[in-house]
Amino acid sequence: LFRSGPEGAHELTNRSDELARLLLVSSFALPRAAVQVDSDKLMIRWGAGADERRWFRMDDAADYWDDVEDA
Repeated sequence: LFRSGPEGAHELTNRSDELARLLLVSSFALPRAAVQVDSDKLMIRWGAGADERRWFRMDDAADYWDDVEDA
């Protein structure tokens, strides 16, 4: 089992010339966030379509109050 979060990152490598098949079973629920640890990106997904997700670079992080006018 793979844990949630960056500590549960996983990879499958086929080191043969044969076709490999992978079946993933998940408790996938929306909305969902995933961290791509080798490229330091974060994906936010709110639907099943390819247009219902966005990738962000972790270096682009903003503070909660950035660009918020005083109330």
